[in-house]
Amino acid sequence: MANILYIAQFFSVDTEPGGQGQRHYQHALALSEDGHSVTVITGGGTTMCQGLRQPAAQEEQINPNLKIIRLPAAPLNQRSVFSRAKRYLDFSGKALWAGLQLRYGKKRRFNYVLGSSPPLVVAAVACLLAMLNGAAFYIEVRDLWSHTMRVNGFIRNPFLIGLNRWLENWLYRASHKIVVVSPAFCEAIDTQAPGTAHKTEYVPNGADLEFYQYPKLWGGSYLRDNAENQALFHVNYAGVYSDYTHLETLLEAAAQIQDQLPDVRFNLAGGGYQSEKLHALAQKLKLNNVKFWGTLPKNRISKFIMEGDLSVINYRALDIFGQVLPNKLFDYLAAGRPIVAAVAKGQISRVLHESKAGLTVEPGNVTALVEAIRWFYRNQEEGLRMGRQGYQYVHRHFNRKVLVERFLKLFPRVIPLQSFSGAIEARQQTNSPPRTSVKT
Repeated sequence: MANILYIAQFFSVDTEPGGQGQRHYQHALALSEDGHSVTVITGGGTTMCQGLRQPAAQEEQINPNLKIIRLPAAPLNQRSVFSRAKRYLDFSGKALWAGLQLRYGKKRRFNYVLGSSPPLVVAAVACLLAMLNGAAFYIEVRDLWSHTMRVNGFIRNPFLIGLNRWLENWLYRASHKIVVVSPAFCEAIDTQAPGTAHKTEYVPNGADLEFYQYPKLWGGSYLRDNAENQALFHVNYAGVYSDYTHLETLLEAAAQIQDQLPDVRFNLAGGGYQSEKLHALAQKLKLNNVKFWGTLPKNRISKFIMEGDLSVINYRALDIFGQVLPNKLFDYLAAGRPIVAAVAKGQISRVLHESKAGLTVEPGNVTALVEAIRWFYRNQEEGLRMGRQGYQYVHRHFNRKVLVERFLKLFPRVIPLQSFSGAIEARQQTNSPPRTSVKT
């Protein structure tokens, strides 16, 4: 059994919203059920737009081997670099202090320390704590931090860009394992930090298929609660309302469709720092075919998606978003509904091509998005067939239970040296003949 410290700013159990923290929960739970002792230090919020406002840390014992330490953290409600840096540094400082208390106050010693990035400073804290514990340091890369910050315009200062790049490269080289969520990250990291390919492991996000197997057991309905809504064609989005998802494109598409196809309804479930802006835009465009649902817990978002007719993925027109494989993609596939993805050519378009589960359009092109939605509206039988193909594909390739097994193999069981030596000594004493004194 190994002692594992897992540091992730976002963490969400099945009854909480937030796909960003679901991966961390599933992995921590699997490690604990495999016999490892796991301690998670998290920022309390289930997404980057939520936080824990209590003045002190909260501890929760999920099972005998899994403890969650939730630290107070303010939500991220602005796009500004200062707002982001303030929240990331606030959590990282508290996480470092919590890790030091475990090491020196409670005399806990860990064999592995895993830090999930973004944010990058969280991985830096994990690396430092690994050194202090004499532990193996694993970095989980969910985003190519320095590159994304630069191309997305969050960081423009050349010095800050260079500093982030240097820290990122140093963490890659200092790590024992680099766990990535997209195959595109493997090559990008090896190009950026040559000589690290041998320790890079691809463990993608996946779908919790059990949430999509028995939807009739869940009471109530989100989208089809009356005869009028039953007859509508529902276009669904589930995820973060952020700058990079650029949902203005989706609302502008809804405005064009509103008069042409009055029985098409757009449903947006989620939240984020762009929420007020999107609500204001919907009012400005006088949209009566759009409904904002707010955040839904993981064990309910599946029903929301399954009640729709078409699922939407939307990103800004930047090549960096062609490298990602977001959680929502696998949830959409598992729901058995067709997908239209407005995203740069890359990993999402590859999965949709391989699965034959949907169509891709040029990101930021409202006309192309409108035409794709119209196509699915007029070809609903074909859309259902695509949805079934998507479910079969995710079942074969992205079943989270299978992927978790791949993750577990990265953590060999560790036998403490002292206990191991003690066991050998005890065995030798048991097997050796009794000593007799010899007189001379």
